[in-house]
Amino acid sequence: ISIFIFKEILMNKLTIQAPDGSNVKTLSPMYSITTLLFNFFVPLFRKDWKYFGIMLGSLFVFAVIATLLIPDDFLRPVGTAYNLFWAFFYNRLWIKDRVFTDGWVPADDASKALLDKTFPKNA
Repeated sequence: ISIFIFKEILMNKLTIQAPDGSNVKTLSPMYSITTLLFNFFVPLFRKDWKYFGIMLGSLFVFAVIATLLIPDDFLRPVGTAYNLFWAFFYNRLWIKDRVFTDGWVPADDASKALLDKTFPKNA
């Protein structure tokens, strides 16, 4: 993925619509500042129980492993890396579930083009 495509994906917003047209969501297909700040509360408020469980479970596993294996000097950088991982990947995973599993569709042509760039093979 070239830097220009990455910049375009990062800066643009994707608008998706529920199959029945009742709900419309606009979000970044890559980075989620809310996930960086609020971690597992984001899927909780979105009522996304799958990723709420995954994020809460991974936080618990991470906390246990970090407490037992990681020296105190490295806890903060490792915790920051954990938060950055979810900040960059949660929206992408959520969009994949909504669009390719639950039948949500792009709301406009620009969103469809951005979706095709973000997920080239729809996988």
